[in-house]
Amino acid sequence: MKDFIISLIYWSFLICKGYGCLSTSSSSSPILVTTTTTTAATTTTTTVSDCTSCLEGQVTFEPMTTPDSEAAVSGGTGVDANGCSTLTAICPANPNAGLGVFMIFNNGLGGPVQETGTEVTAVLMCVNGQWTFTQGGVTSVITSVSCVIVTP
Repeated sequence: MKDFIISLIYWSFLICKGYGCLSTSSSSSPILVTTTTTTAATTTTTTVSDCTSCLEGQVTFEPMTTPDSEAAVSGGTGVDANGCSTLTAICPANPNAGLGVFMIFNNGLGGPVQETGTEVTAVLMCVNGQWTFTQGGVTSVITSVSCVIVTP
């Protein structure tokens, strides 16, 4: 490639010299050479995590349906330190002595555990437009919350 360019320059010089391309007197106009440089545009891709589009209505908070259940309650939505939406799920403490409450997600997935006689809370995180809960290193999409009364 280098030899080709050198040959091209050499032949251009000879052709111009023979046809008067180069200025030979002070009265002739100078030759203007225009060079155009083109650079490739840099493309930047930004990945945005959809952590703000979750709605409280995406999770069903099951009412008390049997004597051994409690009504699940929404503690409302909020925003975490990263600007992502949160939703607090609550199973109220059972007022009866010696009974506890256990939170269940999606009609069978075990939720967080609290001491007997206290309410159970879980903070759900909005991830890719869905409410999720992480426990023991496992993240699950949450669509419903229910509360059952347990005897420890």
